[in-house]
Formats: sequence, C-alpha cells, structure tokens
Amino acid sequence: DIMLKIGTLRSCGAMFAGDRDPASAECSPLYTSAEDLALLPPTRIWTGRHDLFIIDSRTFTGKLRGAGVDAKLYEYEAAPHVFMAVTPTRESKDTLKLLREFLAN
Repeated sequence: DIMLKIGTLRSCGAMFAGDRDPASAECSPLYTSAEDLALLPPTRIWTGRHDLFIIDSRTFTGKLRGAGVDAKLYEYEAAPHVFMAVTPTRESKDTLKLLREFLAN
C-alpha cells in the first residue's frame, strides 16, 4: 500500500487506543457484537486489493452479513487505501457512481 505503512499504523493505533483494549469494540468495529451490528443500516465498503485494511474490510463485511445487515464489499484491483480520492481515475469514478446509486435508493 503506497498510502499506509504498518509501523505508522501501529503507532497511531496505540495512541488512539490509549488505555483501552485495542481488541475491543470501542477501538474497532471488528469486535462489535452481532447484536449491535444488526442495528446498523445497509452498508457499502470500497477497498483496493493493495489496501492494508483489505482483510479487515472482508472480515467486517462478513460479520455485517452474518448479523443480517445488507452489506456489500467492492474490491478494486491494484488500488491502495483511499484510492477513490484520486478522482480522475476509472476506479474513483466507478466508486462515486455506485455511492450515488446507493444513496438514491
């Protein structure tokens, strides 16, 4: 991932967690109970296959679906973290189109 570096993410995660358990729902939605996840609205997640968080995105989408949430994950080949911010690209345009359609429904 050209946008994220593991060492920097670990430092930021430690600062964010502070005295809290990093493996708690308070610090990460990955650890939210199925009962709480079931309360979430329909959710769409966009990620690149070069994003360091792709495994988390896949895992979270699976947990949402398991809790009965209408969840969909879109993966883009060779795209890094926040690829959709590079607006002239085909991938960004596709993401924004899908988001507009999702919000219109």
